[in-house]
Amino acid sequence: RRETGSDGLGLAAALLLVLHPETPTSLAAWISQQFHLVPLILALWAMLTWQRVRHRGPAAWSLVFVPLTLGVLMKEDMLMIAPTLLAWQMIRARIVGDVPPPARVVVWAMAAWVCVYGIWRTVALGVVGGYGTPTGLELLLNAVNGPARTFGFLWIPGAREISLASGAGVCVLAAMAWRRRHDAPKPLLALALCGLALGVFANLPLLLVTGHTRVHLLILAATLTLTAAAGMVLAGYHAAGRVVPRVALIGVLAWVVVTAAANWANTGTFAPCAPEARKRDEEVLTWDLISNTDRREIIARMAACQTGSDPFSTGFNR
Repeated sequence: RRETGSDGLGLAAALLLVLHPETPTSLAAWISQQFHLVPLILALWAMLTWQRVRHRGPAAWSLVFVPLTLGVLMKEDMLMIAPTLLAWQMIRARIVGDVPPPARVVVWAMAAWVCVYGIWRTVALGVVGGYGTPTGLELLLNAVNGPARTFGFLWIPGAREISLASGAGVCVLAAMAWRRRHDAPKPLLALALCGLALGVFANLPLLLVTGHTRVHLLILAATLTLTAAAGMVLAGYHAAGRVVPRVALIGVLAWVVVTAAANWANTGTFAPCAPEARKRDEEVLTWDLISNTDRREIIARMAACQTGSDPFSTGFNR
């Protein structure tokens, strides 16, 4: 809302974050991923703080380190918000011109903050990494997997058709926004680039891991980018003195319905007896840290699913 100056686009961004087909996986349905919600809130806190201090001197930037520090203690990929904010400041200064480039002392402070955390983590764990070294093919697949899923080219098990239809709508929006980029207000163009910058930095930690359950920051990046793209298209029609065609409005409504359907289908993969849920249960049973009571409850729930009875009748905590 602040970046676009539009209540409608602000509401659209909120709905997109909720309806994104990857939101259930990385933020809601899988219970061990719900801790992503708090770092995502802290990331938004850091971004809102940046909005308020980007016009001011380096001292005001100290406020940004509060949500960043709280966030990185919960989820390490919050480190990527630091270079993201610096990139955003440079984008805003270059395109809109209403803020100064990031001061040198701010850049050094951000770098020092990252280094201090890296040293502290190394001392605490005794190692620098801990994620292993992926092969070249794994690096390539990991580099493509996160952005492809979150920016629209989705492949949800059991819902491939609607997933690909949702991704096709993103491609159409991107093409229309590219055509209208010269007529778009500079803040919208800057917001689109800011979203892409967040996507680049948020994907860097994902190069070390395989899977698509850690894309909460990429969902935020997609929300920013797609919202800005929609605003650019609307601005293009307005600059040309044209009304948005009815067929375009119908297409947008259809895309929203398809995207919501993909979201719902992905949520359904985590039903108590769904294949994905059974797979997670089998994975959890291999962990040494769960108690014997939890282990018995999980085994009882898996057995109830096989017999077709209520999995929660075993006493498993809803």
